[in-house]
Amino acid sequence: GASGFSLTPTAAGSLNKNSIEERPQAKRGTDRLSGLVQCAMAEVDAQLQKPGFDGLLWITKWNARYGQHLGQLRTFLERYPDKFKVMPIGGGKKFTVFYAEA
Repeated sequence: GASGFSLTPTAAGSLNKNSIEERPQAKRGTDRLSGLVQCAMAEVDAQLQKPGFDGLLWITKWNARYGQHLGQLRTFLERYPDKFKVMPIGGGKKFTVFYAEA
């Protein structure tokens, strides 16, 4: 809640003093963002590592799952130029992505 504490119900569904865990709001937000980045990276890596990957990346429901916190997929990938090379296709929104050269 707003107090910076989270309450964990016990097996019986009641709360006791031992179930109160101190966790600052800012840390929880940072942990969640870090976890989202790790999940998104894992999905991108899984596709880039598939044999025959052609550069066209599609993450199912990206906007619903990651968009609010990580932005558009292309923008997310472009934040990591040391890891990914994003190249536009034509003049539209389409792009290809590959691992950046080591």
